[in-house]
Amino acid sequence: MLEATANGRGGGTYGVTSGGDAVATMEFRGRLSETGAIVGGHGHLTIRREGTTSGAWLLERNDDGVGPQVVATAEKPSAMRSGFLLRMPGRPVLQLERPSAWKPVFNLTEADRRVGTIRRVRGFRRQIQADIHDDVPATLQLFALWTAVLLERRAQKTRKAV
Repeated sequence: MLEATANGRGGGTYGVTSGGDAVATMEFRGRLSETGAIVGGHGHLTIRREGTTSGAWLLERNDDGVGPQVVATAEKPSAMRSGFLLRMPGRPVLQLERPSAWKPVFNLTEADRRVGTIRRVRGFRRQIQADIHDDVPATLQLFALWTAVLLERRAQKTRKAV
């Protein structure tokens, strides 16, 4: 199980652990930014929007000096729904969606089969837990967790604005 816990009050950096061991750090570039990075044993992955008005995010690796290589993509299939379609070459599409606007839970499905859940932990700590099957690559698990944190950050901004 992966756990992402916000570091500090700004919520721009999240430490990710699995079984108590540090796995990665997820970063959001600034309070209002929807770009960031995932840094860990798998290397340094950057996350950016495909275009300024695009509903797609690119997870890129730039370790070899050749230039950014797209590892996976996340795309919002609808502006009205809270979820993403996650794509990685050679894998079936993963769908991350919130089944209810009233519950802090996301389901992760692959070809109509649930492969995981991501949920916000109640309490004072800003923490999100992801329980995802081991057959989903670690990089894709972290990207799914990052997108769920992004959606939670958006929901939190909306709650503050009301």
